[in-house]
Amino acid sequence: MRIIVCAKHVVDSTEIRWDDEHDEVVLRNLPTKISDYDRNALEAAVVLKESEPSVDLDVVMIGGEAALKTLKEAVAMGADRGHLVEGGWDDPFDPLRSARVLAKAIDQLEEPDLVMCGLVSEDGYNGVTGAALAQLLDVPYLAPVVGLKVDEGSLEAVLDVGSALRTVKVAMPCVVAVDSAMNVPRLPTVLQVMKVKGDRVAKMSLDSLSLSADAAELAHAGELVGSESGAVERRRVLIEEAPDEAAARLVEYLRQEGVL
Repeated sequence: MRIIVCAKHVVDSTEIRWDDEHDEVVLRNLPTKISDYDRNALEAAVVLKESEPSVDLDVVMIGGEAALKTLKEAVAMGADRGHLVEGGWDDPFDPLRSARVLAKAIDQLEEPDLVMCGLVSEDGYNGVTGAALAQLLDVPYLAPVVGLKVDEGSLEAVLDVGSALRTVKVAMPCVVAVDSAMNVPRLPTVLQVMKVKGDRVAKMSLDSLSLSADAAELAHAGELVGSESGAVERRRVLIEEAPDEAAARLVEYLRQEGVL
């Protein structure tokens, strides 16, 4: 069975800060990594590979030279090969553009039985890429997936629909978007990443996919037009009274604030 995981190279969201002076999100010079949700998808794929040695697992990623180390980390998690599409952009706000490039890249590889990705990306949080990719590949799409089982050309998936878990079965090939609740991904060591040999990671140019950055099909479908801080100023109210009186004052204050 052939599995392709689409993973995204993102900045570490825990390191993002708001610049009050310039009213902007600071993304420069931040550490980068595999998007956490895509890491869940990759972990699920590696588990399938470990349960069935005949599984062939590739990872596809879009990005510049900086994404190469992130791709090697994905391979170190247990993939057979990694493919970096040198798109020349880092755009978390246009998932359709990414889906079109990923679809072209997948067409260049041996046809997969299963394409996997995270339910959302850690940076843009759009949740669109997987569904768009399935439409472009003309295959079924399943999300949000929290369980998987492969059986003779079909896929049985458990979907978390909020108040219930729904089990569905579809014929492969198909695209699945994995929810973070599915697993706890393994973390390869620095040594494991360094040991990934160069012949296990290949590069694809847009030209090799018969695309160009200014091609009509890669025109922006969406773009960031503004951002603002979501920080909440703390009230810093201090109540210094006996416990019973302090509790009553606190309740009254919360009522005045509209909390109760």
